[in-house]
Amino acid sequence: GLELQLAVPVIGDYGGFLNGAIEGVEGLFDAVNPARKTQPAGATWFRVSYRGNAVRADGPKVGLGDVWLGAKGAVRDQAGGWPALAVRAAVKLPSGPYPFGSGELDAGGSLLLGWTFRPIAAHVQVDGIAPTGRLRPVGIPTRPYGAVQAGLAVSASEAVRLHLQLSASTSPLRGTGLADVDAGVRYALVGVSARVTRSWELELGLVENVWSPYRGADFTILVGARGNL
Repeated sequence: GLELQLAVPVIGDYGGFLNGAIEGVEGLFDAVNPARKTQPAGATWFRVSYRGNAVRADGPKVGLGDVWLGAKGAVRDQAGGWPALAVRAAVKLPSGPYPFGSGELDAGGSLLLGWTFRPIAAHVQVDGIAPTGRLRPVGIPTRPYGAVQAGLAVSASEAVRLHLQLSASTSPLRGTGLADVDAGVRYALVGVSARVTRSWELELGLVENVWSPYRGADFTILVGARGNL
């Protein structure tokens, strides 16, 4: 009934190899970002300027992000149409160097609801997070922000499940004067998970910002392994 969580991100920022995949998916949904055509493919630029404070980084970089600590506890099991319920608390420590870390402490919580009606499972997660300071070192004001995710999982066999998830989040930044920064993002995810042993499961997910092509990550590949000890 209790789960402890620790995340230590290692972030690599470089030009990437997914330009063709991004443009193909965005073209399929008629959501192409024309700004992609104004810069050369494979370039890596990180530039932020706010009220005279500027940070600039050109070229690929690798660094540690901010460490997350969390705890999740079960409140109740599913009872008929009433969902299983869990709550989570988390804190992000200002441990990573800029631009891989924000330089300030975040604290937040989540409410998680789940239903299982075999072979279908559904979940809803609502998150709320509050930064405690400005984005360093440029000093951009921050604000509380949140996210909502809703997903379905369908068992294709005893070992394989198919996943669909939609998510939307607000922005932790405000007052930048740029709508693409101050506004939130929306994503669609499709994925598959396969149990390879009694204790281990492999996961693969593809994520696209088809409803907010000017904001957020253009195309994301998620690969994971989940084990029960």
